[in-house]
Amino acid sequence: MIHVQVSAEDRETIKVLRREHPNPRVRKRLDVLWFKCQNHPHWEICETVGISQGTMRNYFRLYQTGGLEKLLEFNFHTPVSDLEQHRGLLAAYFREQPPRTINEAIFKIEELTGLKRSHGVVGPFLHSLGMAPRKVGSIPSKADPVEQEEFRINKLEPRLDEAKRGERAVFFVDAAHFVFGPFLGFLWSFERLFVRKTGTYHINRLTLCSSRSRFRSRSTGPAEHGVRP
Repeated sequence: MIHVQVSAEDRETIKVLRREHPNPRVRKRLDVLWFKCQNHPHWEICETVGISQGTMRNYFRLYQTGGLEKLLEFNFHTPVSDLEQHRGLLAAYFREQPPRTINEAIFKIEELTGLKRSHGVVGPFLHSLGMAPRKVGSIPSKADPVEQEEFRINKLEPRLDEAKRGERAVFFVDAAHFVFGPFLGFLWSFERLFVRKTGTYHINRLTLCSSRSRFRSRSTGPAEHGVRP
């Protein structure tokens, strides 16, 4: 039997902290000591708190050797991956050559550093770099952002203002492209990546709408438009 003498001051502290301490493991330690102060038998303490006799005795020894301060202390061991020493190299490489899958990242990491690590290590490491699997987007091959902005400011917005005043009718035409072309998948990257479109095979459905008319749509197939560059 281990005899533990708990001061009245420590009892008051334990009474509060066993409910309010943010660390659940510390709260469990304090519960053990609190039940000990209430003269509960050891088997009942272990069964109530859910610990073994050996763990209970360790808690008592912590209090005997360092008091309540030692019982509240927790020194967690945080292992550091060997990949951390290559963080800069790998971040720079993957920014230029983003991998498609974790398997590809594992292969490249081994090639660059000589370290072969599992999915469970490489996946969290990529996330710690700020990477995530992101869908690759596409932009038209002939898109000109400067020209688009000039069109919006100098042509589109003035016409919309005229339409609001009833001086003009503005129609919007949109097309749903059912494209037979390369499939853009996912890449592990730091931000979403975009690539320019190449030649594709289109089946279009055009839609015309106006604030004064109903929707009108028309399908055009490959026989009409063929291969779009």
